[in-house]
Amino acid sequence: MGICICVFLFILSISSVYSKSCLDGKIRGANLGGWLLLEPWITPEIFREVNGDGDSVVDEWTFAQFVEKEIATEKLNNHWETFITKSDLEILSNSGISHIRIPVGYWAVDVSEEEPFPPPQDDSAGILFHLKQAFIWAEQLGMKVLLDLHGAPGSQNGFDNSGKRGKIQWLEDGNVERTLRVIEMFCEFLNKWVNEDAFKADTIYGVELLNEPWGLDGDVWSEIRDSFYPEGYQVIRNKTGEAFFVTIQQGFRPWVNFYDYMSDSDLYSSVSLDIHSYHAFGPIWNLVANRDDAWTINLDTACLYHWELMNVTLPTFVGEWSLAITDCQPYLQGGYNEPYHPGAGPEACAYYNSDFQSYTKDYKQFLSNFMAAQMD
Repeated sequence: MGICICVFLFILSISSVYSKSCLDGKIRGANLGGWLLLEPWITPEIFREVNGDGDSVVDEWTFAQFVEKEIATEKLNNHWETFITKSDLEILSNSGISHIRIPVGYWAVDVSEEEPFPPPQDDSAGILFHLKQAFIWAEQLGMKVLLDLHGAPGSQNGFDNSGKRGKIQWLEDGNVERTLRVIEMFCEFLNKWVNEDAFKADTIYGVELLNEPWGLDGDVWSEIRDSFYPEGYQVIRNKTGEAFFVTIQQGFRPWVNFYDYMSDSDLYSSVSLDIHSYHAFGPIWNLVANRDDAWTINLDTACLYHWELMNVTLPTFVGEWSLAITDCQPYLQGGYNEPYHPGAGPEACAYYNSDFQSYTKDYKQFLSNFMAAQMD
């Protein structure tokens, strides 16, 4: 079994929604990452097994492209059956987790002829079956689900977490319009399952339009800001009414870019913003990890998020964050590469990737403080 350690926490109080056990107006959740959409850093053994001595399988696209069909089907079915089970959700629920975020790829509902993915199955098997089952489990445990479109046609960010590593081609060949159709198709399945009484509509927290589009590119940013997010909002409202939240993602942009965005109550309702906050990626954070004052810098930076939150105009949550301050986890930075070369260097990796039993009292205290600083 496996649950991504990137936990998400709604920062703003939503008066009508309360945590399962804390009753403080905050919603606490966990990502079911690496389950219905493969990511090498979360499930490295799957990629090592199929690659053998090679390195051609680096994401779900190349998994479908290069792994023999029967083997791929067997491995995926076994993974879907065992990686996340109801007992995992029970553990989360009993710990006070009220929401789960489930990443999915577009290929669950739509595959073109030139793509290597197998044809989408109906909800009696495959990805959609397990997605539906997760909603059913969530309702039984009193939890809510955020359905997150993690991978879009053409790749919205060029990362393996989009399903296809490499060039960003989301703006090409009608892929944006296709993404909107994919969102519509997922909404149709949600409607179908609710109408069949598989679970109640209030089990759905919302639909996240797209995970981490590469908003550092001006053309991608203009597309999501001016067209895709407003149009995606309308697609969901046209299909589902006002039943649940429409969630937009930060797209690597500063928080200030979303102040007053999609906040006009005459035009939009129940829109929430998903912020991702990591201290593990890129040369700056990995250089910091080697400094004597690394813990102080990380704590001080985390505490500054409070000031950015003071001015948000949408219900805002941190959909992904971590206690990691290095990229020492294999395949975390740059995806599946053998040999893997983390940016933090061997000394820092040896320290931060050591066994928990060897952690010093001071390091454990830092982790506790770092968690509190990001959640408070």
